[in-house]
Amino acid sequence: MKLNHQIATIGADIVEQLFPPQTSRLQALRQKVVNAPLFGSSRNHSFSTARIDISPVTEAELLDNLGYSGTSHINTHDDPMSISALLCLSHFMEETHPGEFYLGETREWCLLRPFSILLFRGTGPHGGTQPKPDKEARDIEKCINVILYPRKEFVNRTLNVLWPCYE
Repeated sequence: MKLNHQIATIGADIVEQLFPPQTSRLQALRQKVVNAPLFGSSRNHSFSTARIDISPVTEAELLDNLGYSGTSHINTHDDPMSISALLCLSHFMEETHPGEFYLGETREWCLLRPFSILLFRGTGPHGGTQPKPDKEARDIEKCINVILYPRKEFVNRTLNVLWPCYE
């Protein structure tokens, strides 16, 4: 619970600081109308879900751990009018190239430097490359990315919410 609260609070801070004000206002208004089941913080009006990807630096292991998310893909379940946020919390040696994140809509490659934030639309093609160590990867080197995203069935209430129940 505490981790969800911390991630959602960081997400709300990102929205306040980096999203266009019109987007932030519309998302807050949408939340008031649909009472979407978002998580972690009462200030979170933008993200229904968080995912933490932790992977070793070696290429084969990275793709094995990330699966579909490690290649260029489109998140068809994301809300098309919302923005996702990626927080890179990776730990690399200084000589390791951090890898890049591909944004298909703009055909840009962005370095995934540790402690960087990347905003993107999950409904456009996107994906990441693995870090490249200068020599052999060390066990302490890890790719750590927190992704906050808006699944459309939650933020727009296109599906009924299934509440937990006892049988």
